[in-house]
Amino acid sequence: MSSCAWRQSVLRPPNPPTFEVVLNEAALHCMARDRAVAERQLRHLVAAARLPDVSLQLLAYSTGPHVGMAGPFTIYTFSDPVDPAIVHLEHSVGDVYLDHPGEVDKYRAKLSRLRSLAGTSEESVAFLLDVLGEHSRGPARPNRE
Repeated sequence: MSSCAWRQSVLRPPNPPTFEVVLNEAALHCMARDRAVAERQLRHLVAAARLPDVSLQLLAYSTGPHVGMAGPFTIYTFSDPVDPAIVHLEHSVGDVYLDHPGEVDKYRAKLSRLRSLAGTSEESVAFLLDVLGEHSRGPARPNRE
């Protein structure tokens, strides 16, 4: 099984983790140039957002500046309380992992703030479907390579 297929299968029963995502609207406008590929990506987001253990919220452009603009981060929590939560920060020069409780709490507060600014899961799926409809009706994107 490829690593991509494995990652996607993790979200399926019998024991899927809880997966919460706040996605900036800008990500929807930086998709593949090939219309068919972009549409598959959007459909995949819609299908994933409808899974019972997945929460996908979109942060609209209209939100303006927000705490997520400093860069992407992922908070990993584990079912065993002995395992501490970890924050993963993606940077152009490498990744950083934080496990100090105070640092993790700062990112939990950031995530909470982002979730309060983003649309609900239902609103976000509706928005994704609108973008998918616009994308499938719109002109093909020029290849600028």
